[in-house]
Amino acid sequence: MRWAQTAIACLFMTWAAASATHAQQPSAEYKSLQELATQLYQAGQYAQALHIS
Repeated sequence: MRWAQTAIACLFMTWAAASATHAQQPSAEYKSLQELATQLYQAGQYAQALHIS
């Protein structure tokens, strides 16, 4: 019975590690637009920041 719990735990840890490696990163274009919108918002240009995002 103990081996079954260990096997299940190992399978779960393998699944969790595999899920983390397949997580998608945002594109460079998206990151650039996000940074630009943040800069505009912080500069007080709210309408332009809203238009970009």
